[in-house]
Amino acid sequence: MYVQIPYENTLRSSQEVRGLQAEPSPVHDEYEALTSLSKSKSTAVPELLGYGQGKQGPEGYVPNGYITYIAWARVPGAPVDYQVFWKEGNRQYRDEVRAAFDVAYKELNKFPWQPGVRSPRKLIYDHVSQTIHFAGFRPAFKMTDSPMSVPTYALWGLLKFAVTRDGRVDRTAWAW
Repeated sequence: MYVQIPYENTLRSSQEVRGLQAEPSPVHDEYEALTSLSKSKSTAVPELLGYGQGKQGPEGYVPNGYITYIAWARVPGAPVDYQVFWKEGNRQYRDEVRAAFDVAYKELNKFPWQPGVRSPRKLIYDHVSQTIHFAGFRPAFKMTDSPMSVPTYALWGLLKFAVTRDGRVDRTAWAW
């Protein structure tokens, strides 16, 4: 959900003053990405269920300001928890998540959109079907072909760079 908020230092201003700030809803890249991926029948993301635009009521943050709703289907599974993922003794789980990520990333890579925020929490992993869905395309960006690589895993928090004793990152040693 996107809601227009008042300009800085005007939250406590009168409704009339805040209402003067009302603007039409911008086109959100999240909506563009999810619409494109849903129309293309991508299995890497939850299905887009709906999109709506409206105006805030007189008691809203910005009276007559925009409010936008985006709804997508719930998929089985749960977000990948970074702490659980990297817990000692969880190597089999990490390997399963990475294998599912490989499949989902290759599917996503067929289309021109990527989530702007890359984090394990944006990966919905279903351990029963061993599949991943990408969630959270706010922000989203268009991408060119981005083949799977070792740094891809690092960008998503699915592997770690080794750190030397002096605190520098050693890009030749990875923690899987």
